[in-house]
Amino acid sequence: MEKRRKTVKIAAILLLVVFAAVFLLYQFFHAGKYSVKTVTALRTDIYDTVETTIYAVRKESVITSTVGGFVVPLIKNGDRAANGDTIAAVFSGEAAAQSYAAYLKAQDEITYYTRLSGSSLAQYADVDKLTSDTYQAIYEMSAAVHAGDFAQVSAQALALRSAITSGQNAAGASYDYSDTIASLYSQSAASLSAAGQYSSVIASESGYYISACDGYENLVSYDDVASMDVAAIDQAIARPPVETAQSTMGKLINSFDWYFVCNIDAAAAGRLSVGRRYTVELPYSSADDFRAEVYKINDTVDGRTAVVFRVTAINAPLASIRTAYASIRLKSYSGYRIPNSAIRIVDGERGVYILRNNLVNFRRIDILYSDDTYSIVDNVDGQSYYIKLYDEVITEGTDLYDGKLVG
Repeated sequence: MEKRRKTVKIAAILLLVVFAAVFLLYQFFHAGKYSVKTVTALRTDIYDTVETTIYAVRKESVITSTVGGFVVPLIKNGDRAANGDTIAAVFSGEAAAQSYAAYLKAQDEITYYTRLSGSSLAQYADVDKLTSDTYQAIYEMSAAVHAGDFAQVSAQALALRSAITSGQNAAGASYDYSDTIASLYSQSAASLSAAGQYSSVIASESGYYISACDGYENLVSYDDVASMDVAAIDQAIARPPVETAQSTMGKLINSFDWYFVCNIDAAAAGRLSVGRRYTVELPYSSADDFRAEVYKINDTVDGRTAVVFRVTAINAPLASIRTAYASIRLKSYSGYRIPNSAIRIVDGERGVYILRNNLVNFRRIDILYSDDTYSIVDNVDGQSYYIKLYDEVITEGTDLYDGKLVG
């Protein structure tokens, strides 16, 4: 009897071993037979946007002078000028104007190299910030080149040079700029002498100075912008500029607040709220993204709605814009961007399969945004068994289930 029991036990053990071996062989067979493709779950931000053409309306006054000639601006575009400030110099000859411009450039160079000579720079420079400034200057210069804003190209080239040199100093490099500064002083004096006399352009009121006019100044009334309808906006965008008089020496923007108007898809306009601020991107301009408040929503004609935005920021790139292609962000989404092909429903739960240590696991998701190809997903409430950063999300695979071994 005892011998029979032993035989049964041995048979049972052998049966379990055979079953385990068959199961493992089955798993390995299918692991080799069925491969999977994955993407890494990384966080990203996307925007639900509406695209349109905008037209800028500012309170502007054109600067004129009775003295004609070659103009050299004395303050930078976008800088504020007070009533009575000298904002430009006018020369009778081009050579004299070029000499004075060379004098101003030499003065800027003297300031630049004098600052670099400061002993505290190498000791206290933030290397991470210098690296960030270098990349930012490269980006801004590239954007300015693309936009044809050559004044901004020059400014960003100077910023790039400053960031690179500061980084070298911070790394321990030592430079003596005394000879360079002395040479610049000599160049500055010679250029100023060659420039000779000039006539001054004085600001008759305060405002933000812009050295050039585009011919659209005051074609649309600043005071009537809130009432602009679809037809008025179309007319403003299509209207050609007025020829600028030779006596024009630039302009002053007299108010920090300015407006832009646009006609946008009526459905998108229905998602806007008066008084709410939205981010605006000008992809073909050197201007940074900026915030604008919906000031007024007017009529709707043929599926398009007239919208007036108010902006409370001014700088040289923004001040140079009249008409521009714009992307207005209606809503932003932050989460993991995954292909829709990866999303599955298992036991009534929406989620994805991930691959971890050659094992397939199911992870739940919350879908925040979806289009025809991709979805933005996240773990909104911070629950367990949800998708996480760096998960390898399976986008292609067959016969998937939780716990499957994949070779």
